[in-house]
Amino acid sequence: MRRQLRRSNLSALVVLAALALGATACGASNSGSATRLTVTTTTPAKPAVETTTTLEPESGVGRQYFVYAPVVGDCVDLRSIVDGKAATTRALPGVDGTPKGDRQVILRLDCNLPHQYEVVASVNAGLPSSPGPSIGELVLAAKRLCPAAFGAYIGIPYQNSTLEMGWILPRADQLTLGNQQIGCTVLDPKAKLVGTVREAKR
Repeated sequence: MRRQLRRSNLSALVVLAALALGATACGASNSGSATRLTVTTTTPAKPAVETTTTLEPESGVGRQYFVYAPVVGDCVDLRSIVDGKAATTRALPGVDGTPKGDRQVILRLDCNLPHQYEVVASVNAGLPSSPGPSIGELVLAAKRLCPAAFGAYIGIPYQNSTLEMGWILPRADQLTLGNQQIGCTVLDPKAKLVGTVREAKR
């Protein structure tokens, strides 16, 4: 008897469950308007490309010389040493491009890069070696010897040029070895040079 009751109850539960499922299905099919989900996709914008401009080669560009032997056609900067490298500088050049002490170097650069000086001649001061020439004597020798070389290099006389004449003097250790070579240079006191000034006629 108990088994029959259990079976009856179980059958009733199955029927009720079936009816409930049917009602749910009908309710879903008879509902008004179904809500449509709209999926929106966005394409992330490409990051802007950062561009930088500089009027000065970065630190580490070029070849640095603690002891420099002037070579005609070299384009150079006078730089300070920071962490073992010639540091970037935007300083306009003075007429004297000689390194002072061990914290300055001559940095040779490609002439297409902005630079302070271009070497137009290497001349011998021709001063007595004993006693060694003073800085003042070397400067006077540069002022005497460099103007002619300046004019021959750029194509017009020094006095007619908008550019300036400068020099790179030998250091004390070079003078001790009898080296009196002076590098005659061209510079623009108002801006960096870009490109060679050979036959520039300016």
